Amino acid sequence: MTNKINSKTISLAILFGLALAVVVISGTLPKIIDSGDSAPRENVSQIANSSSSIDGALALGTNLHRIADWSTQLPFLDAFKSSRQWITQCQQGEPGCSGSWSTNEYEKLDLDEYGWVKSLPASEDPPEYTRVSTLMFRDVERYPGGQYVVTYEGEGTIEYKGNASKDEAASTPGRDVINVTPSKAGIHLIITATDPNQNGQYIRNIRVVPANYEQNYTSEIFNPDFIARIKKFQALRFMDWMGTNDSEQGEWQNRPQLATASYNSKTGGPPVEIMVELANRLQVDPWFNLPHQATDEYITKFAQIVKDNLDPNLTIYLEYSNEVWNPQFEQFHWVKDNGQIPGGKTPYQSYGVRTAQMCDLWKGVFAQQSDRVKCVM
Repeated sequence: MTNKINSKTISLAILFGLALAVVVISGTLPKIIDSGDSAPRENVSQIANSSSSIDGALALGTNLHRIADWSTQLPFLDAFKSSRQWITQCQQGEPGCSGSWSTNEYEKLDLDEYGWVKSLPASEDPPEYTRVSTLMFRDVERYPGGQYVVTYEGEGTIEYKGNASKDEAASTPGRDVINVTPSKAGIHLIITATDPNQNGQYIRNIRVVPANYEQNYTSEIFNPDFIARIKKFQALRFMDWMGTNDSEQGEWQNRPQLATASYNSKTGGPPVEIMVELANRLQVDPWFNLPHQATDEYITKFAQIVKDNLDPNLTIYLEYSNEVWNPQFEQFHWVKDNGQIPGGKTPYQSYGVRTAQMCDLWKGVFAQQSDRVKCVM
């Protein structure tokens, strides 16, 4: 973290420590409207009318729901990008298999840098699990059914349960065709063998896409129905997408990347490039919530990607974590114990200091365009 703390930073920290309030560090404060009995009622309606544009767009922003297998948001054409974290399982009847839904051995998985499973233990090996699985559309019930195409690289065996059944005749190595009849069960994808010849060709880069999008899902990326639902908003807050609450991210080298297996918010969410792409396509202002443990390198390199790729006509709203004042979340305790002013009874001063430092780093990256960065608390 940056150690240099100027007088402006200290003032901000003290101000926030004395009173919990929404503070705009840069930009202009909105006009405060008196809602007392003396205010003419027609003024309220005039304000409401002025907040709507003539094309039906809303002069409002919105939070996006977290990316998860059970979320009805369905943001991506590739359903695997919303899949659940790997579930470790074993087959009933195998030595030592308890038959439970999960053996809870995720920490024992042999994963590559993008989260793909490189190997599976044999049934006689110490771990209980012998296979891994994941879920898509779990409990969603109403999602697009019909034919899906599952593509992957590497060698091994994939099985399907739940709402999906494999069309053996239409499938070829590296490309399975599955027929999907939606229900709350969702799609259950199971890897029962990977890299059987032990030559490094483990199953990876799995994609689960409606058949009619097989040729263009890599360029389209986003579900058209999702785009249609959110295009009316003028700002998108990515707090839940980024898995901000209780985030374990800190070092830039461990950030989510485009090749990451799943963008599930529980495991870090989507890479910054995906969020910037969504903002560009919709021409909406992005609101980023950076992890409370983010290093200066993380903050600076994140800012550089945004500067290099976001439409220059768009504004960026920037927030350090989320609800750092709330002891329900890990960020409250981490900032209180590890922040710029450690040892206090509350995290508020450290919260203010780190917010100001983060803002300075971003404005330094944006240089002559620094007025595009609006730092908020």
